[in-house]
Amino acid sequence: MQLKRKLAIVAVAAAFASVAGVGTASATFTDMSGTVYDDGWSHYSKQRCVSAFIGAARFKMSSYPDGDSMRHKPTSGSGGGGRVYSDTYFTSGDYTAKTMGPSMGECFYWNSRQYEGTFETDWQDTWFGKIEY
Repeated sequence: MQLKRKLAIVAVAAAFASVAGVGTASATFTDMSGTVYDDGWSHYSKQRCVSAFIGAARFKMSSYPDGDSMRHKPTSGSGGGGRVYSDTYFTSGDYTAKTMGPSMGECFYWNSRQYEGTFETDWQDTWFGKIEY
C-alpha cells in the first residue's frame, strides 16, 4: 500500500511538471522589436523580469536594421541607467541566441543601438528579435 501511494504521488508530480513546464525546460522566445537611430541609444520603457524557469535572459536577432550591426544592452534602470547587465554586439547575420545577463528574479529594461556608416532615419531602422526571459 505504501509503495502504491508513493508511485501515485510521483505520477501526479510528473504530470504537473509536464503541464507547468517544470523540468521540461524548452526555450520559448517572445517576439520583440524596436526602432533605432544612428546618433544614439534607443531606450524602451517596458520592464521585463526573468522567470524562475529559465534562469537567465537570452536574446537572438531575427532581422537587423538596414542589415547593420547592433548593440543591445539590458540595464536595471529605465533610460539605460542603473546596473548594466551586458553590452552585447551583434554582427549583421548573427542569429544565434546569446545570454544577456539578467538572471532569475532580476528585472531589466532594453536598450539598443545600430552601427552604420551614414546617418539616416527611415522605416528600415526597425529591428526584430526574440527574447526569452
